[in-house]
Amino acid sequence: MQLFFADQRKVWKVGRDARVDRQLDEALTHGADRLHLALVFGIEEKTAIRYANSARQLLDLDPEDNGREVLWHVRVSVLYGEAMPTEPAPGQPVRAHLTTPDGRCLSYLDFGPAEGRPLLGLHGHLGEGADFADLARDLSPDGWRVVALDQRGHGDSDRAKQYDRNGYLDDLSLLLTHLDLDHQPLPVLGHSLGAINAYYLAAARPDAVSALINIDGPAHLPIVNPAPLSVLLDLPYSAPTRQELLAACGSLTPLLENGLRPHHDGWRLGSHPTDMIDSDTRLLGDHWHQWLGSHCPALLLHGTGSTVLSTAQAREMASRRPGTTLVELNADHWPHLRRPKESAAAIRRFLSVPPTGLGPGGDRSQRRGDHGSGA
Repeated sequence: MQLFFADQRKVWKVGRDARVDRQLDEALTHGADRLHLALVFGIEEKTAIRYANSARQLLDLDPEDNGREVLWHVRVSVLYGEAMPTEPAPGQPVRAHLTTPDGRCLSYLDFGPAEGRPLLGLHGHLGEGADFADLARDLSPDGWRVVALDQRGHGDSDRAKQYDRNGYLDDLSLLLTHLDLDHQPLPVLGHSLGAINAYYLAAARPDAVSALINIDGPAHLPIVNPAPLSVLLDLPYSAPTRQELLAACGSLTPLLENGLRPHHDGWRLGSHPTDMIDSDTRLLGDHWHQWLGSHCPALLLHGTGSTVLSTAQAREMASRRPGTTLVELNADHWPHLRRPKESAAAIRRFLSVPPTGLGPGGDRSQRRGDHGSGA
């Protein structure tokens, strides 16, 4: 468990979102002074002005308002250098929502363009759809429209009563119907929890999934008690200020800080600790039947330093499932965040193959066990 969270702390210390949060936090803490920001972080004045303006927007938030949309708008303006778009455009997300039959809100990001080829993205535990922002931008030149869901209980999607596989799959079916994407199969990409949900969907609805992209999602997770995410149990869900909530997170701050959101009574975590423990507990066990239960082409993107999916199991998953390409990268459990360019290149190569996944001789096994070094 210690190694598992060491991986998480390391990976969330890297990447642009982490830089955005540190620079935005500096502006909030020490004032929205563009000259100060430019000096501290060595950034151009134009970039510093964006951070300063964003900080001013946050400082003006009314605590009684629903501030999460404002915060997302602020973060996007920092990341993309312009206002949140109202129509999908390549690499720029539009946040939208749908309501489930039991009254929950499901939130998702549509990176557009509307006429692009749809690809569904599913994050892992404690993540959110925004985790795929960089990947969506890398895929957009190939015409892909990434739609990234905040899965139940994560990000801006409402909490659910339970977190079993049927519940997650029901949400996916609702989203596909809502987007009118249920009439033809599409590629589904997922990381960890999201990867398992993706291959469950492929096994249950082969008509819905044309290709699988599994980012370090195991076919078997040992049953342990307590579950790994039980380390979250003593954390508060919310606090009056962002600084107080970060202080309460302690050593888990690098894992959780990017998901913090304004809340009606202050700030909250991106996911409720008890929900994540429930979901994590239900994820433990054997999933081989579902991993082997679909026949579409699959890419298994594996971090050789992962403490969640061993390299031995990853190679067995590729060898036992026809039509599966294994790409190994020198990374931990988050290869798409740790090695974003190599990951995007592998995904683009995989998606460039015709949907049947057949080689020139009609032998799908040609796609199996491609152990790229990724070094």
